[in-house]
Amino acid sequence: TPETVFDVENAAIFPFWLGMIAFPKNKVTETVMGSYAVPILLGFVYIYLTYYSFSDPRIIEAFSTGKPDLAALSKGFSYEWCMAVGWAHFIAMDLFVGRWIYLDARKNDVFAAHSLLLCLFFGPTGVISHTL
Repeated sequence: TPETVFDVENAAIFPFWLGMIAFPKNKVTETVMGSYAVPILLGFVYIYLTYYSFSDPRIIEAFSTGKPDLAALSKGFSYEWCMAVGWAHFIAMDLFVGRWIYLDARKNDVFAAHSLLLCLFFGPTGVISHTL
């Protein structure tokens, strides 16, 4: 179900954020976050969920306007499967950006827990915090 996908997405992503925020110098955190494996895996999950959700003709209809349209997007995201896919996109991109913040902070020996927390909950705000 979409609810299960949503729950699994959130549970699966949490250890990576926890490692970067609470255990940034841990060897496991450094190894895992230094690899592209996590972003690639999340990308494949996103591709699969997108493919699966577009098997629903209602979702295809909602996104078939041919141009960016807020009403069509609202209609599309009103379907739970589409929202689960959107959430997969949000958490994958937030983690990718959080990974960049983490790696940059490690490289420059800068404290970044606050920026990572901001990135986790407010996306671009974490990037602003880290770069200032």
